[in-house]
Amino acid sequence: MIIYFVSGITAGVTISAYFIGKELFAFHRKNSMQEKQLDRMRKLNHQLSTKISLISTNKHTAYVNEKGDLVAQ
Repeated sequence: MIIYFVSGITAGVTISAYFIGKELFAFHRKNSMQEKQLDRMRKLNHQLSTKISLISTNKHTAYVNEKGDLVAQ
């Protein structure tokens, strides 16, 4: 009788641990993907702000190519 009880408890804990681990992994994957997106957005924002400050300080016409690089002023 005790063997059935212990095997039931073991199975329940194992199944619970599986589902909790599965949810934690999904959260980790989603969180890391959002963190990478935020890093890309921060980098792009920094690049754009430096280019805008360069353009505004020179007060000349600036030409920017498709990649966003400053070609000529």
